[in-house]
Amino acid sequence: MSELSRIGLIIGIAIFLRCCTSHHPYSGQGKPPMFGDYEAQRHWQEITLNLPIDQWYKNTTNNDLLYWGLDYPPLTAFHSLLLGKIAESVNKSFIELHKSRGFESTEHKYFMRLSVLVTDCLIYIPAIVAYFFKAERNEKKSRKDKEIKDKSINNGKKHQRAKIERKSETDESSEPNSKSLDKMNKKSKNHENLKIDSKIDDNFGKSTGRGTIFGFEKHHNLILSALLYPGIILIDYGHFQYNSISLGFFIIAVIGIFTDSLVFSSFFFVLALNYKQMELYHALPFFFYILGVCW
Repeated sequence: MSELSRIGLIIGIAIFLRCCTSHHPYSGQGKPPMFGDYEAQRHWQEITLNLPIDQWYKNTTNNDLLYWGLDYPPLTAFHSLLLGKIAESVNKSFIELHKSRGFESTEHKYFMRLSVLVTDCLIYIPAIVAYFFKAERNEKKSRKDKEIKDKSINNGKKHQRAKIERKSETDESSEPNSKSLDKMNKKSKNHENLKIDSKIDDNFGKSTGRGTIFGFEKHHNLILSALLYPGIILIDYGHFQYNSISLGFFIIAVIGIFTDSLVFSSFFFVLALNYKQMELYHALPFFFYILGVCW
């Protein structure tokens, strides 16, 4: 199986699991008066589409902040506006001002679920795949650098050992033949043991990472584990939120750190923070890393 086929299979499994979760109820379904976070996301589409931008965060007769007031940063608001425009083209009753409060239908549920899946496919899933491929490449590079370094050290040691052996051989020429023979036997045994150890190491290296299902390697298993993480699937597709957007931007920012692209990294971290304030948890590591580079 080719590399592209393996990644396609992993992404297919991840999408299939998300679609299966989407068929189940969401938090607050059929439970007035607030109807859960699902209603919050729908209501924000209603508000951003029908009200001018200067009223999105204000308590007015058309925007009761006690009923799921918009309390996320501006990027979330603009995302809600985009979804609101798409919802309006599908079915205007999804986002009618005041009249759509607590709106529930199978059609709308699949529209909302699809909106999460699309953002997953555009941001979160590519970010996860890119992150682990970059991490794998970095690991291979560091392993290769270590091998080159070890090889040069070993060459130096071999050169030194050869000198010592030549010296000992000249000394041994004056010793009795029996002692010289014993030393030669010991050397040949040691050489044979080293060959056996090296063969075992080679066989072990070949066996690890081989023979796994679909020929998956370490980075494939890590990508699969990350994409099948139940926490984000249950919260975004069961409870209903868009956490994958801010997390996807955060992961892209980390990739920027890997490549020493601080402007690129900062840009995507600011996007993550402007989508969801929870990214403040990641702000300190980014701040101190960039400060350390600039110091």
